[in-house]
Amino acid sequence: MEQLVSVVVTTYNSEKEVERCLRSILNQTYKNIEIIISDDCSNDLTKSVVENVLHGFSKWKWINNQFNFGGPARGRNLGIKNALGDFICFCDADDEWHEDKLSKQVEYLLSNKLDFVGTNCSNIGAPDFKSFSGLLALHVQIRRNRVPLSSLCLLKKCFEKVNLFDESPDFRGVEDYDLILRLLNAKFKGAVMKERLVKYHFIQNSLSHSSRSTNEYRRTLVLNNLDMKSVTLTIYKKVITGLLRLRIAVWNLT
Repeated sequence: MEQLVSVVVTTYNSEKEVERCLRSILNQTYKNIEIIISDDCSNDLTKSVVENVLHGFSKWKWINNQFNFGGPARGRNLGIKNALGDFICFCDADDEWHEDKLSKQVEYLLSNKLDFVGTNCSNIGAPDFKSFSGLLALHVQIRRNRVPLSSLCLLKKCFEKVNLFDESPDFRGVEDYDLILRLLNAKFKGAVMKERLVKYHFIQNSLSHSSRSTNEYRRTLVLNNLDMKSVTLTIYKKVITGLLRLRIAVWNLT
C-alpha cells in the first residue's frame, strides 16, 4: 500500500491561483495523499474556492493563522505539525505539479535511500532556474538554492532532528534555502531529479519578486547562522558570503 503523503499548501488571498494548484495535486497518479491548506488570514474568496475544489475529497484540512504573519514560514510550520503522512511535500498556491510528480519522487527517494528529494522546475513568467540534478552536497547548496520549495518531498522524521522553517522576518523569501542547508548540515541525504515536474509561477508583487539585493542579503544572514563543523566548508561559506556582499554593493550602485 502507498504510504501517506501530506501536501502543505500555503495561501494568502490566493483566490485567482489556488484552484490551479489544487487540481494539479488532486490529479496526481499517486493517490494516498492528504492536503493541508494553511491560510495566512486571507480576506478574499480563497476559502470558498478551496472548499469548492476539494468538495468530495475527504482527506483535507483548513488551518488558519491566528493573525497575518506576512510570509509563508509560519503556515508551513503549522502544516507540518498537523501532517499525518510519512512524507511531506509543499506546493505554494501559485504553483502547480506535473501529474507524475509524487509517484516519481517517492519511488526515487525510496529506491535511492534518500531523506529528501527535489526536482527541476519550469518557470512561468521568468527564465528557468539553472538546472541541477544528482546527489546534493552542502557546498553546492551554499552557492545557491537547488531545491525550489514546491518541488520538495521529504521524510517527516527529518523535522525531528532539524528545526522547522525559520520564522524570522530576516529569512523571509529564503526559508527553503535555509532548510535545505540545515538538512544537509545534519547529514541527511538528498538529491534533485533531472525532470521538470513543477511549474513555478512568478506572480507580480509576490515574495519571489523581492529585490535581488534584499534576497542576497538575506542569504548572507542564513549563511552566518549556519554552524558547520568542517573547517573547509566554514571557509567556503565565508567566501560565498563575501561574494554575495560584493554583488549587493554593485547592484546598489547601479
